[in-house]
Amino acid sequence: MKLIQNNPKNASAIIIHFKKKLLLVLRSNNKKIFYPNHYGIFGGAKEKNETYKDTAKRELLEETNLNVSKKNIKYLADIKFSFPNFKIVNRKIYTYQIIDLSKFQKNFILGEGEKCKFLNYHQIKSLANIVPYDRLAIDLFFAANMKFKN
Repeated sequence: MKLIQNNPKNASAIIIHFKKKLLLVLRSNNKKIFYPNHYGIFGGAKEKNETYKDTAKRELLEETNLNVSKKNIKYLADIKFSFPNFKIVNRKIYTYQIIDLSKFQKNFILGEGEKCKFLNYHQIKSLANIVPYDRLAIDLFFAANMKFKN
């Protein structure tokens, strides 16, 4: 994988879940992004005067057309990683629980990526093409919510 030098140093990501399933997006097959054609969670770069939570809310709107209240976006974890000869990337991970699936489906419009789908724990674990740091975030989510694994 060729590293893209203009990828964000600071970013937020959000895990969308309903019952025991998570909504994952299949990233575009664009060679200019990290992990093209891989499944992942929604998120993106933090802007200069923006909080991480504001970033999660904005990215959720941009990528899904969902304008949710910040009180419904819950903090999960911080993930920091780097590649050889590359800057450290900071990601704050949040969660958003879908309460009303029909309302969600009515308002949802995929803004980035090829497609998305709801997957349970076992389906996600069997994916070969998943963004590694998103897999870590998902593993942390399932560890914090053991009831979702069954």
